[in-house]
Amino acid sequence: MEKEECCTIPEERDICTCLANDSLDIVSKKWAILIIELLKKHGELRYNEIKKKLNGISPKSLSDQLKNLENADLIKKKIFQETPIKVEYFLTAKGKGLGNSIQPLIKWASKNNNLVKITI
Repeated sequence: MEKEECCTIPEERDICTCLANDSLDIVSKKWAILIIELLKKHGELRYNEIKKKLNGISPKSLSDQLKNLENADLIKKKIFQETPIKVEYFLTAKGKGLGNSIQPLIKWASKNNNLVKITI
């Protein structure tokens, strides 16, 4: 749906899903919500700390997700000029807002982990 046609009824604007498409596209990627939640819980984490806590994520997937989340201004990285270089990732204000918003979803998923996964 084109953005011009999107949510033309004023009372639907507050729940207009088409305006959320870009954001939902970012957070619907595998691992994205879990990375946001980890950084919300721990504050700042290094790459290897995130990788260790996300058991099963590949180095490429983690790197890709960190770049995507950084490009979306949900996380930032702090680079320390040391040898070896130290990099820490943390949530931006926008990322913290998202973290607070997804908390109910995570709680719901924890209580309903018996859902049947359907593959198409």
